[in-house]
Amino acid sequence: MLDGRRAAIAVSAAAILVATALFRFLELRGFPNDQFEHLAGAQQILMGEWPNRDFFDPGMPLTYLTSAVAQLLLGRTLFAEAILTSVAFGVAAAITMIGATRLSRSLLVGIVAAVFCVAIFPRPYTYPKALVCAVGPLVMWAWLARPSLARTIGLAFTSVVAFLFRYDYGVYLGAAAVLTTLLAPAESWRPRVARAAMLCLLIAIMLSPYALYIQATEGMATAVAGVLEYGARHADRTKLDFFNLTWGPELALFYGFHALPMIALIWCGIERLRRRPIDAEVVLPLALLTILVNVGFLRDPLSARLPDAVVPVTFVGAWLSGRAAALSTRIVRVTAVACAAMLAALGANAVIGAANLSEHVIRTRLTGREDIVRLLERKTGELVDRFSRQQIPDARVIPLFPLFEYVGRCTTTAHRLLVTSYAPELYVYSRRMFAGGQKVFMEGYQNGPRDQQRTIDRMKRQTTLLVIAPSDVYEEWQRGFARVNAYVRTEFRPLVDIPISDERAWHVLINQGLPPVRTDAQTGWPCYR
Repeated sequence: MLDGRRAAIAVSAAAILVATALFRFLELRGFPNDQFEHLAGAQQILMGEWPNRDFFDPGMPLTYLTSAVAQLLLGRTLFAEAILTSVAFGVAAAITMIGATRLSRSLLVGIVAAVFCVAIFPRPYTYPKALVCAVGPLVMWAWLARPSLARTIGLAFTSVVAFLFRYDYGVYLGAAAVLTTLLAPAESWRPRVARAAMLCLLIAIMLSPYALYIQATEGMATAVAGVLEYGARHADRTKLDFFNLTWGPELALFYGFHALPMIALIWCGIERLRRRPIDAEVVLPLALLTILVNVGFLRDPLSARLPDAVVPVTFVGAWLSGRAAALSTRIVRVTAVACAAMLAALGANAVIGAANLSEHVIRTRLTGREDIVRLLERKTGELVDRFSRQQIPDARVIPLFPLFEYVGRCTTTAHRLLVTSYAPELYVYSRRMFAGGQKVFMEGYQNGPRDQQRTIDRMKRQTTLLVIAPSDVYEEWQRGFARVNAYVRTEFRPLVDIPISDERAWHVLINQGLPPVRTDAQTGWPCYR
């Protein structure tokens, strides 16, 4: 009987993995530009540069490296990133199903939990959040099943990997892992504290090479200040304005996400007062992880941020469902299960509305007459095609395609670009490195005198050929980055204005100190190879 249950869980997990990956791949129609920030960093690594040493990294080195490895294995096109994100979401959904099944002791609840996480449709660049929040709790539960040095090393390693994907992920998961070691059964608090101390020591040892690298390249103080500034700037830009929020599916999910861990904690408290057995070492760290993730991830716009926090809260919901089904009094049990089912139905309805699920399903074209092989071939062709109109993140990029072709004909990979806005996709489409160690520019971020001087110093050591500036925010950039702008005005001259619309254009400036070797026949612009 047990073997049959395990087989059913394994088959269900495999089916969910494949179905989710297929759904995400076929649905893809243009990565958001945040994804191109990862891709621009990955491209920089593939061209020989490293985070912190050569360009500013706000604390996500493994995110860049993972994309770089995918490109090495599958080719330097968007296809590699599409496979990476699609498979990652598939793995996260399968692991979520396994974890939710364990917590609820119900395969049906596990499948519903996985479907919930898929249907809410996280944005592609958030796949590390789904993986970290799905894998982390399972590693903690494996440690609880048999605490040992080997499994403590595995717990530390998972926290370190989360940290390197993005620093705050490691903080959230590490806090939950430490609480797990403290709450696990022991004769006294002394061995519990010793276990937690060992975990922290192992995490510190594993992170020490990275810390030494940071100190040797950028300096720890400078790196920490940059990360904190990035976090503060990002928080200000995405702060929720509760006074302007209107009731709808997003707000309902927001309050539901915050309510579920509180309900779980209250349930634990009641069971504790009644002296009933409660797996506090499982649910309390999970509730902590959920609360930290909710506080850290749920920002404006809610429709985009809610999916980031879905995995931990789904685990909590699965645990509550399992506790409801295990109640001893029949009337109370039936009532509790009915309430759980009703809340799940309301949550599913909210997810469908918030995520606009029907539109995502339509995008896959699975409802049409084409067979799945043909659909896969079509999507693969779009992603391999460098200038596919179906996969561009922003229509404003299309007028720059001739410029990118010119860059391919007349420059080398040593010739860099500087884009004076948040448009990292331009580096990826041009297949050129960003200059000055800055892949993006944002108002109020990395624009102090020291930061700007570092950007200029890097540009002086590099071969920066072109500056690309969108006209609608160019004056704002010139004011915010006055020192860099002064350097650009001295070293660069206007080359061409490429219209975006009647009101906007791309200003393209070229380095006037680099001697060309010939003139491009198609554009009349200078060629440098």
